[in-house]
Amino acid sequence: MVNRLVGDVGPGFPDESYRTGGDQERWINIPEEILDILYRWRPSPLYRAKYLEAALGTPARIYYKNEGVSPPGSHKPNTAVAQAWYNKKFGIKR
Repeated sequence: MVNRLVGDVGPGFPDESYRTGGDQERWINIPEEILDILYRWRPSPLYRAKYLEAALGTPARIYYKNEGVSPPGSHKPNTAVAQAWYNKKFGIKR
C-alpha cells in the first residue's frame, strides 16, 4: 500500500476524500449522506444458505448478503459518489 500524506494529492481534491485511501483504521466512518446515495442504487439482496443450514443440522434459517457483485458492473461508482460528495461539500467545482 502506498501511504499518502494528507494534502499531497494536489489542488482540486479535498483532503477528507483521500484520508480513507491510506488510513490504517479497521473501520472508516462513512457520512450518512453518502450511504443514503449508495443505498438508492446499490442493493444488497439477502440469500438463504440452505446447504449451510443442512450441514449444521440447524432448524434456523441462515441468510447472507452477496457483496461479490456490483450491479453497475464496477467498483468505480462507489468511490465516485464519495469523491463527488466531498468535492461538493468543500466547494470544489473543477
